Amino acid sequence: MIGHLWNRETGVIPPSSVCFVPDFGRNPYQTELARGLRVHGMEVVFFQHVGEALKARLLGKTRIDVVHLHWLPRVQPGIRGAASAVLFVARVRLLALSGCKIVWTVHNLLPHETVSPKHELRIRRTIARIANKIIVHGPSAVPIVAEAFGVDVRRTVVVAHGNYLESYPNDIGRDAARRRLGLSRSSLVFLFFGQIRPYKGLNRLLAVFRRLDTSSDVTLLVAGQPMDGAMRNELLRCAGSLGRVRLHLEAIAATEVQLYLNAADVVVLPYLRILTSGAVVLAMSFGRPCIAPALGCIPDFVDTDGGFLYDPDDPDGLLSSLQRAIAHREQLSRMGAHNLERVRDWKWSHSAAKTAEVYRDARLGDEGAQR
Repeated sequence: MIGHLWNRETGVIPPSSVCFVPDFGRNPYQTELARGLRVHGMEVVFFQHVGEALKARLLGKTRIDVVHLHWLPRVQPGIRGAASAVLFVARVRLLALSGCKIVWTVHNLLPHETVSPKHELRIRRTIARIANKIIVHGPSAVPIVAEAFGVDVRRTVVVAHGNYLESYPNDIGRDAARRRLGLSRSSLVFLFFGQIRPYKGLNRLLAVFRRLDTSSDVTLLVAGQPMDGAMRNELLRCAGSLGRVRLHLEAIAATEVQLYLNAADVVVLPYLRILTSGAVVLAMSFGRPCIAPALGCIPDFVDTDGGFLYDPDDPDGLLSSLQRAIAHREQLSRMGAHNLERVRDWKWSHSAAKTAEVYRDARLGDEGAQR
């Protein structure tokens, strides 16, 4: 029996399938997309590593027609890491040579914490050449990906990111959520939500928050697990002198997501670099306005009626956006409602239909891979 060769929901090995690599079991993105694809007659199996997909195809354990790569493995340091990266590319190439179609969704240009950016870029350019089709989540990403990976924009397809309206419970109101978290009903609450990693810019947000007018009744709520102990200690130190900061430095259970999103007035996403942000879609799915840099696909997601976007090269851009949110406090509820209506159209059924079309085009050899 080959590990991870199964349909996550039914436990059945289908005779013909699309394979998602890697299996991020806790990520609702893959679950929702797979469910939508099933409506189009496509079963999805999940593998943690591309080598498992290759073994399954070569041994005839299942008929894998399409391998859909989502997040590529990060290049590890040293000779062993380099050898592992070369082996990954070789396996993808063998899958392609065996007749399997390769589709790659580029969620980010490079891994967020990479130790070898040059090697990472080289690997990604190679995979981009092998892939029959490349998927991105917004039109702004098409020229970015084409330039970074040296691919023809005609092989890159925009597939909208689905919403998270049905992915998490959402039955607690603002006041009840604030009571649970011990937050004032009158305070304007900015929320930073999700796993805390350097590229998300929380340290910068804390520094900027310190500069806000102390007469404003504002609170910064931080909810998420730091990536390591050193980051946790640094956040505790930075936030220690800021009485208006509330830290919940732990992994947030899916059932508790609504608690933080519904307690907030605005979600702040101060990325230092980003291509696609599922966190933006999550905030919009809970009817919250967003503060974020105009990077990657974010301008495709958030318009001027639903958030405060700033120039990432402006040193005062984040501060200005926070100040604008305070000044337009009375409009925040309306902005959140606008985002909620906007995101309702981002149905997973639509994303799955478009993805199924990408698979069909790949099978037909539409524009092929440049090998």
